[in-house]
Amino acid sequence: MAGALREAGFEVTIARTGREAVARALLAFPDWPSELFTEGEFIDCILIDPQMPDLAGGEVVRHLRQHGCDRPILAMVDSVGADEASRCRQLGFDRPLLATARPQDLVASVREYLW
Repeated sequence: MAGALREAGFEVTIARTGREAVARALLAFPDWPSELFTEGEFIDCILIDPQMPDLAGGEVVRHLRQHGCDRPILAMVDSVGADEASRCRQLGFDRPLLATARPQDLVASVREYLW
């Protein structure tokens, strides 16, 4: 997934855990201090596995929104039916994306959402 996004011209930052995702994403906001990272990164969009280790995706989204993150947060899910879309919205995600999509379909979905 990251490789396909990079090949399409996106800059990709990877977080291995939910806590790392929160720390990295909130660096885009100057009023949020982080002891994990020292340089801020500009973020257009955040893709999250709702079942990240150590902090579930819904908790990651809640932390980001509480601290002013207004960027689109997309859930990488196994299915994108109506039930999953509703669950994602309830957790604060902007939209679900199919995690098993072909790389070019994933890139097209991210582009569509951003532009």
